[in-house]
Amino acid sequence: MLKSPFLVVALVVDLTIQLLGTPARAEAWEAPFQGPASQGKLVLSGQATQGVDWSSLLDPAQTGDILFGVVLKGPSPFEKDADRPFAPASTSKLFTSALALDRLGADYQFSTWLNWRVSRSTGSAVALDLEILGSGDPSWGLREVESEPFARIDSLVRALQDAGIQEIRGPIQVRSRDPRLDTTEAPGSWDPADLTHCYGTAPQGFSVAENCSTLRVSSPTRAEFEEPGIPTPVELKIQNGDRTELELEWVQVRGKPQRLRVKGTWHAGDSKASIDVPVLDARSWVRNLFLLSASRQGIRLGLVAAPESRTDDENRSLELRSPPLRAILPGQNKRSVNGVAESLLRTVGSSLSIDPTEPLLAASRRALRGYLDNLGEGARAAQLLDGSGLSRGSRTTASAQLELLEHARQAPWFEALRDSLPVAGRDGTLGSRMKGTAAEGHLQAKTGTLRGFYQLAGFADGVPFVILTQAPPELRPQAHAAQDRVGAKLCELLQESASPRP
Repeated sequence: MLKSPFLVVALVVDLTIQLLGTPARAEAWEAPFQGPASQGKLVLSGQATQGVDWSSLLDPAQTGDILFGVVLKGPSPFEKDADRPFAPASTSKLFTSALALDRLGADYQFSTWLNWRVSRSTGSAVALDLEILGSGDPSWGLREVESEPFARIDSLVRALQDAGIQEIRGPIQVRSRDPRLDTTEAPGSWDPADLTHCYGTAPQGFSVAENCSTLRVSSPTRAEFEEPGIPTPVELKIQNGDRTELELEWVQVRGKPQRLRVKGTWHAGDSKASIDVPVLDARSWVRNLFLLSASRQGIRLGLVAAPESRTDDENRSLELRSPPLRAILPGQNKRSVNGVAESLLRTVGSSLSIDPTEPLLAASRRALRGYLDNLGEGARAAQLLDGSGLSRGSRTTASAQLELLEHARQAPWFEALRDSLPVAGRDGTLGSRMKGTAAEGHLQAKTGTLRGFYQLAGFADGVPFVILTQAPPELRPQAHAAQDRVGAKLCELLQESASPRP
């Protein structure tokens, strides 16, 4: 791998370390536990009916230690506290996915443009004042669509070469078509600690490999990024100690993060340590990576300024398109990549906002609010403050989630949504759950986890279901087990009802 000439400090690492004050990705917030809950009821066309004892499957010991919000469809319908509010966590991505599919379409492609001018004085093989113009594409280096993290950068360079360009002169500008995309704006309802982790990378106009980098620390005074071209300045404030414990924080200048500070202690016997670090200046990273790729692929980088523009200069442009949205969504939903969800929400907000002065986060929330209001009465009660579910202030209900899933089943883009979801016992965040049960390979659902909230919503053999929970963090395994029992039983019933009878 190329070593970057843009590194601020140097470093190398390979040790699992404890980050002080750093919550795990899936446990970002401790929720207050609330009770009591109702016993639940079997329902069919609004009437109680006989069927599976779902309440016992949810809580076999009837302890009431876990709160549930449940709506099940199928042969034995069931509801339990369907209108009780819960933090949706990453099941928010179901709403974001549906909004993007509905407003943009399953075959929507993000565009990136290369713009430059040619002059008679330098010839058509020299690109002057090159501009890389983006549209918020979150798929660069996304493993679901590209095998190499910097493949899209290399493709931009090859496109220039195919256009006959052999040299670039003048500054290279990197910007978004909608300038608001270039404003790094994390929802205020996120925990500030999220921004020091790759799962909490603030949305930006460009995204390379999910805007996540690896900082390798080899001593209290030595560190380097594993990836080339990272523009992040790093300040090391590490003291020798009995063990290695490192903490990250962003140093703010005029209210904006400007450099990364690594604090803590270092055990002299440790040789290496690795820390994932979000990239907050993706445009500079794109520029640096482009320069490295162009140099590696044989394009000369002119050290002299480009000649001034003349009336007989010719402007040229190339457009490169991303894979379709249906191919991008599995990265968001199967692996639950928050950055993709935030980018999609902002893209919809940008496409629907007619006021270029309206903050993009506000425009995006307005687009999502309008979508919820049109889904139905249950969805109108939902309060979603971001696209990914990291927001601690978001609330939804099982009824709201069910309305969304019912709407999706009738939509032309249903297969794109369904196929983007984790499959029980097979892949994504459900890869290790419900193995060997009737749900394996048949249940496709989005998981969601914030500390104290553990959610599951999706489709069992195409039939929608929602199981929302709130529980003390130590009962997270029990909450998952309850969901898995219900999911497996639901799939069993559906498969039995679909089997021909003698």
